[in-house]
Amino acid sequence: MSTSALKWKAGAPLPPLVPKVHVDFGELGIPWYDEEFGLAQGLAHKDVVFLIGDCFRRLALTGGFGFLGDNPIWYWEEGKQKAFYADLAIADTLELKSITAQQLLLACEVVTTTHKAKLYKDTHTQKLRNEQHGVPEFLLLYPDPDDKRILEWFTLINGSYHKIQKRNGHYASRAIPGLVLEPLAQEDWEPGRKLVVSYNDVPFMSSADEYAARIHAEDRAIRAYDLAEAATLRAATERDRADEAVSRAGEAESRAGEAESRAEKERLEKERLLAFIQKMGVDPANLQS
Repeated sequence: MSTSALKWKAGAPLPPLVPKVHVDFGELGIPWYDEEFGLAQGLAHKDVVFLIGDCFRRLALTGGFGFLGDNPIWYWEEGKQKAFYADLAIADTLELKSITAQQLLLACEVVTTTHKAKLYKDTHTQKLRNEQHGVPEFLLLYPDPDDKRILEWFTLINGSYHKIQKRNGHYASRAIPGLVLEPLAQEDWEPGRKLVVSYNDVPFMSSADEYAARIHAEDRAIRAYDLAEAATLRAATERDRADEAVSRAGEAESRAGEAESRAEKERLEKERLLAFIQKMGVDPANLQS
């Protein structure tokens, strides 16, 4: 789609959009399917939309914003109000059934680099469309793991988008104070994950990340419990062995006491017998043993 086909006049103000309830979800009604090109999303595109979208959704819930993931949005196009779609967007309203571009704070496109016309639409047409409608910030995310690009961030200044550079290793939003996107080092990239989303200094985890972290924590807890149980069992075994040793020592002591008692009884009996013999006037030396 060429710029002239959009019929936008540079700097010309657009009339207010009417927040009508959206009823047109495309002929197929399939999310992330571009009917203009008959193009479905690729795996990398899906991963980024899912992971970053989940973080943006949590951001919206935390900050009281509206989150859009391939929802229809009203724009002006060739003098008519038409619905177009952003891969991801954040709005300053929770009423999304009639959302207009003039209510957006940030729009984001996940760039398809393998289809020339779709690439142009993502990086040029959508950028120009949002710029003309005064959307404060526009982001381009590059999902392909073989693409060294991660993010391009544009901020609206005096009616035009200006590309901003990261500072201190991250990008900070002006339209949504507290929103920060921090690119990861290339060696830390995973499918669909090239950056970290934070809000008010709190990094967001996607549901998949939280699930993985919970499973990992549960595994660690189970291992710790098993180790504790094993240690308790070993301690009980050692205690039983000690009790057995004490019992055996007691038994030995008891036997020794019994032997000593018997020996004392035998000694006393022998002394009494010897005294009796002597009393009878018999020489003990003359007695046969």
